[in-house]
Amino acid sequence: MHIICISITITGSSVKVHNLYFTGEYTLVLLDVGDGKEMNLEKCPRTNLQRQCIKYLGPKEREAYEVVLENGKLVYRQSGILVDTIEGSKWIFVLSTTRTLYVGQKKKGLFQHSSFLAGGAITTAGRLVADEGVLETIWPNSGHYL
Repeated sequence: MHIICISITITGSSVKVHNLYFTGEYTLVLLDVGDGKEMNLEKCPRTNLQRQCIKYLGPKEREAYEVVLENGKLVYRQSGILVDTIEGSKWIFVLSTTRTLYVGQKKKGLFQHSSFLAGGAITTAGRLVADEGVLETIWPNSGHYL
């Protein structure tokens, strides 16, 4: 019996990575849901799988990233803190289909454009630079949404 650990990307209205375990004779087990969620394979340890997962925010979690415009400045709605990107790091944004803006720091392989709305539909996405709430630069680039 061969054990193979693979990742596949399912496209459509959302992007999701599923890790699979092949036991042979057409038997596949999803390693990120159901019974497979507890499996830890020697050739594909659970820690490796968890490092490959993009964080998807739930409705409550995404509230911390929601940004509004107050007196011409970008402000996190929940905390009232001005958006102030850190030089040398990448900050990303997503505008939802309901015109809600979300902004956060990109973390390669962990937190990306698709993280804000759990891979859901958007209006636009890209990168930005802001200094004490003042938008300085914006790019409409995203490798996750076309």
